[in-house]
Amino acid sequence: MARVFCFLIMNKINTQLLGIVLAFLSANFFSSKVVLVKWAYADGLSPMEVLSLRMGVALPLFAVLTFLILKKRSGEKPSLRDFMGMAGLGMIGYYLSSVLDFHGIQYITAGLERLLLYLYPSFLVLIRSIATRSFPRSMEVFALLLAYTGAALVYADENGGPSSAPLIGSLLVLGAAFCFAFYLYSSTHYIERFGSRLFACFSTSVSCIAILVHGAIVADKSPFEAPASAIAVCAAMGLFCTFLPTMVMHQAIALIGSAKVGILGTSGILCPLILGILLFNEPISTYRLAGILLVLVSVVTLTIKKPG
Repeated sequence: MARVFCFLIMNKINTQLLGIVLAFLSANFFSSKVVLVKWAYADGLSPMEVLSLRMGVALPLFAVLTFLILKKRSGEKPSLRDFMGMAGLGMIGYYLSSVLDFHGIQYITAGLERLLLYLYPSFLVLIRSIATRSFPRSMEVFALLLAYTGAALVYADENGGPSSAPLIGSLLVLGAAFCFAFYLYSSTHYIERFGSRLFACFSTSVSCIAILVHGAIVADKSPFEAPASAIAVCAAMGLFCTFLPTMVMHQAIALIGSAKVGILGTSGILCPLILGILLFNEPISTYRLAGILLVLVSVVTLTIKKPG
């Protein structure tokens, strides 16, 4: 009996540990995207060229997985209206959000970009409050104040000259964060009916197609004419910063739940900060560190589920 009890306890600990590791890896692989983007920009690629190459790699993977999930699905199958709804959210949450984000990255540091994107939980609170015509809880108001104070500190630290670049980049990335928050808020209906994997894979597939079409329309040359090193960076982005972390994140959710995965996801703020300092000599200061800490505390506060 004691052996069985110890086995069950150890199995639970191993499951929790695996989930924690997967959540940590997923968050940091996702967030390292911004560093690879800046690397590709340094090779002369435009935002849409980088996005097209990234999504060109990710699309076949997401499309095949969508097909396999639908083929094996035994429950309710999505109707045409459901597919249209999921496609629309994909256009907002991945296509529009990615376009805004990748254009914003041109103007600001990797650390500020990741910090501003991590304001999406605060936007979730605001969207929910508007949709339900309710006022945020006192703890949520406190977390919102922390988040925006922290972001303001980092922005002020970066916006030290007459250039308007930090403002333009910040507004674009904030727009991306808001689009992603709207996508998450509106996705609940489809996730509850069809599961998060099907929703994520299908909506991402649609956004990949939209980005490839957009890229083809505005391109003055083929993205494959880019340097081989830039193409390799974008291919790595599509695989290691898009497809794999998406799958790893859903596995982590299955093991430890979405709340813990959300909290562990805050570790993704640190990776671009460290890599930006090491690879691009991005500045670090007391104000910047204080701002990052405030946003981290805010995200954790907003991610923890309240009882009732």
